[in-house]
Amino acid sequence: MQIICNAYIKRDGEMYSAVCIEFNVASCGHTPEEAYKNVIEAVTVHLKDAQELGTLKEVLAEAGFEAPVEIAGDVTTQAAPVMLGAPFIAEVA
Repeated sequence: MQIICNAYIKRDGEMYSAVCIEFNVASCGHTPEEAYKNVIEAVTVHLKDAQELGTLKEVLAEAGFEAPVEIAGDVTTQAAPVMLGAPFIAEVA
């Protein structure tokens, strides 16, 4: 199952903050690129934690995604190769 996630990045003082809109997960960095990379990592941790706790289906449902009947694989993320702030993919296998 591939999920397209969107990241919103804004300058916050001397740092940049990034928020994954779908999962309401945030991170920051010294540059927009670093903030983007960090929010993708934060979403990965959020989804892996939910998987370990057995709540991944609920987390996906709360974000508006229909989870597959069985989730047996690992959670991975992949940044969009085109531009900063572009959607990224969270893979739930």
